[in-house]
Amino acid sequence: MSELIPKEKEKLIEELYDEKHPLDYISETTKIPIEIVYSYVKFYEKIKEMGFSSVKEYIAREKPQSKLNVKLSNFIKNKLIELDKTQEWLAQELDVSEKTISRYVRGQSIPEKELQGKLFRILKSNYKTLDDLMKD
Repeated sequence: MSELIPKEKEKLIEELYDEKHPLDYISETTKIPIEIVYSYVKFYEKIKEMGFSSVKEYIAREKPQSKLNVKLSNFIKNKLIELDKTQEWLAQELDVSEKTISRYVRGQSIPEKELQGKLFRILKSNYKTLDDLMKD
């Protein structure tokens, strides 16, 4: 998708779409063919349903099975077992969707920086950031 749209235009498409502009207006403004704008917007809608604020955030956070993702996944699974808690409980405590927690547990994404400290506190860990987890 991204290779069809210059990076600087992606953010503009998302902003215009969020402002409820029609697709033909977005196409004219960005000089991107309406068919490509339509496809991008459909993808953007799915990304937002998954809890991401932008395609850029999705791409940055959906790095499946990196060492960090695997280590975080194992950490969360082990801590939930140790604390006798569920993914549903963790989602409520973090004020995120169960789908988001599931992605962390499957190693498909990582929490935003501002959630990391809260995650580690809730799971009764001495870690403060993902960097701390990786150093261990």
